[in-house]
Amino acid sequence: MEENKIVYESILEFRIEKWIGIGSQSLVFKAVKKSVGRVYALKFQSKETYEDFEMYILKAYEKLQQGSVSKIAGLICDVPQEEMLEIFSKIPENIRNSTAFKATDGYFCIVEDYIEGCNLKEYCHGSKSKNIKPHCPGRNSSYAEVLSYQKDIFNWIIQFCDIMANVTDEKRVLHMDIKPENIMITNDTKSLILIDLGSTMFLDEGEERYDLKKDVFSVANLELYDTKCIGTMGFAAPEAYASTADRPQDMKKGQCGIIDQRSDIFSFGATLWDCITPCVIKVSYLQYYKRDLFAAPVGYCKELEEIIIKCTEKEPVNRFANFAELKQAAIKAIERLPSIYDKTTQRKICRRISLTLSIIAVLLMGISVGTEFYRFDDVSNKFSVFAEEYTGNDTNTYKQRAEDLVKTDASRTDSYDKILQLAYHDKNGVSPITNDEVNEALLPCLSQTQDSKIVVNYINTIMQNVGDDWINVSRSLSNNSFISQMSSDDEVKQCYGLRIANAVVKADRKEPVDGYDILSDLYDKDQKEYKAVISKFVKLIKDEDSLVKKIATNKSLTVSDVKEQLQKIEDKFS
Repeated sequence: MEENKIVYESILEFRIEKWIGIGSQSLVFKAVKKSVGRVYALKFQSKETYEDFEMYILKAYEKLQQGSVSKIAGLICDVPQEEMLEIFSKIPENIRNSTAFKATDGYFCIVEDYIEGCNLKEYCHGSKSKNIKPHCPGRNSSYAEVLSYQKDIFNWIIQFCDIMANVTDEKRVLHMDIKPENIMITNDTKSLILIDLGSTMFLDEGEERYDLKKDVFSVANLELYDTKCIGTMGFAAPEAYASTADRPQDMKKGQCGIIDQRSDIFSFGATLWDCITPCVIKVSYLQYYKRDLFAAPVGYCKELEEIIIKCTEKEPVNRFANFAELKQAAIKAIERLPSIYDKTTQRKICRRISLTLSIIAVLLMGISVGTEFYRFDDVSNKFSVFAEEYTGNDTNTYKQRAEDLVKTDASRTDSYDKILQLAYHDKNGVSPITNDEVNEALLPCLSQTQDSKIVVNYINTIMQNVGDDWINVSRSLSNNSFISQMSSDDEVKQCYGLRIANAVVKADRKEPVDGYDILSDLYDKDQKEYKAVISKFVKLIKDEDSLVKKIATNKSLTVSDVKEQLQKIEDKFS
């Protein structure tokens, strides 16, 4: 092991300063090495993963010791339990009680260089717990603020492409978990540093692709671990999902599991989209690919949007071929960027634009615009203008603009997604979908399509974003004639959103068994997307003894067994 130049440490050599955070596989703390007074990041991981770490991840650290990637400084192969008990006491109580990590489990520790800064998620959208203000412009931000932030985005693209030139082109490594949380930005120089090498894959010499089906997605591995994708859902490229997961349902046969650096490019494009979109929203099925900047403030240049769209194309062949090509596209876009004008210049520009638009409007009055393309473009622009000011109150206009949009061209799936997105992401940020929005705008628009994917996406997204009128929303979905008609499609009938809505309606009629079943299923499958409705639904059943008794009788359980299960569900999703 000496050739690794890895120093094997003892936990007693370090003084834990504070808890930093928790990841999918590790607990992270800031610590000082007593003998030298130097600050390090300590990442504690389960000893069950040590063999994989030593065989794969340590190899990645060794390969990538040069360049802007997190550096490993040492290893603590075994952390005594009494020390872990002391370390766990530094984790905030609410997090300590809810995490799957336990002080009594066995741990080893990775010692990494400490990075003075924060990750891109925190930098862009802020962190109350760390007192970090958001830098991402909101809907009401000025043009100058958008241009300034856009300059940062392009700078990050250039930096990141240089990092990945070393990672992939030189070292033959695919990161496979690129997301805002895995890119640090330093406080002093605003430099990017790529972290978390836990999902890396190595390309053989002369090979440009890696087949996940030979190990990660092997039949035995999928049966053992129920692996849905390599990386993080929402950022992973579609080909990085297992064939048993949701995302590859429209991938070409044999394409699932075949990854290359274009898979990392997809994840980086999704990361850029996340950094630009204020009050980050959950990515729906319809918007998973070709992510546009519809929800972002006005002012970003079309070249930046085109870069993100190309990064997030569904088919790898339509993305940038490599990070060098992506860097060149960014450089060309930068050359065309406008400068950040002072207020006087901005006012002059606005007056000129206003005058120009007035002249164009007059000219257009005399032009025949009977083509469907112009009609759709006009209606789409009206919807976008309305969306900029919508606060959730004017549902009548929302209905009118939405119906105009889908009726003009019902085949455009992106229109449905924009309409849905506005219901829970208005001018004030992320907000619950109301029953008025469901009945006045969403369901009437939904009836214009026969695409089961759109129907499923609407139902699921509505139930994931319900508010205080969740029971009424459930009734609206459960009793809707169009949805009942579409339920002949198994994909619609079996979607979680509709199953929850139907179960809520039954429970409200004092028939709680289906509700208990779906809640248990959501618990087993860790469906955190439905957290809002789950907590309300559990309370509805748990607080009424007659419902609990009906469940116990039907399931041949004791009342205490039912209450214990409901409490476990409530604790998990609270």
